[in-house]
Amino acid sequence: MDGMMQYMSELDVSPENVSFLILAEIVQCPAMGEMTRQGFVDGWTNIGYAFTWPAFSTRTSTVSATTIPAQTQHINSIQSQLPSNNPTSRAHMRKIYRYTFPLFKPAESRAIQLDVATTLWRVLFAPPSMSWNTETTPWLDWWIEFLEARYKKAVNKDMWDQTYEFAEKTLGDEKMAWYDESTSAWPAVVDEFIGWVKERRGSGGGGGESMQVD
Repeated sequence: MDGMMQYMSELDVSPENVSFLILAEIVQCPAMGEMTRQGFVDGWTNIGYAFTWPAFSTRTSTVSATTIPAQTQHINSIQSQLPSNNPTSRAHMRKIYRYTFPLFKPAESRAIQLDVATTLWRVLFAPPSMSWNTETTPWLDWWIEFLEARYKKAVNKDMWDQTYEFAEKTLGDEKMAWYDESTSAWPAVVDEFIGWVKERRGSGGGGGESMQVD
């Protein structure tokens, strides 16, 4: 833990920022605050950097003066691309998003608690990461508001993954012309949320009648 925290400090990576999730995906952190030699070496090697495992010290930095700037630059470069709609940035975003779930999921569980999921969505779906908002719809705020009021359950991997797919769809077309209720393959909670959004838009801000989400 001390070594990981020192490494993050060297990189100017905050555990409350998307930069931490970028780093965690690169070095394949097995859990919060943990990093392995194999993950570090393989992660940086796979993207073209031949960095050796630093002998972390809790007192002084032992990471080379050339390694830290290069790693910091790479992390900052990825972060700067996340708000973009180009395919490369979305590929980065998808990888980081999907890796976040196992990173925060308790070992003995198949899901993460809703309050943890909403905290992570606020990091992943807001600047400096990809912003889940469109001209007329504050998708992120409404999604969280809906779940906290109507869902109140833990978030499993399928729901986590489908939330990202849904976010991309709504960013591409906020009017949801792509949605067909009669043939929908979305999780029930997404179908319910779409209905809630339509009612809220139609009522000028109200959420409509209460719906039970299974």
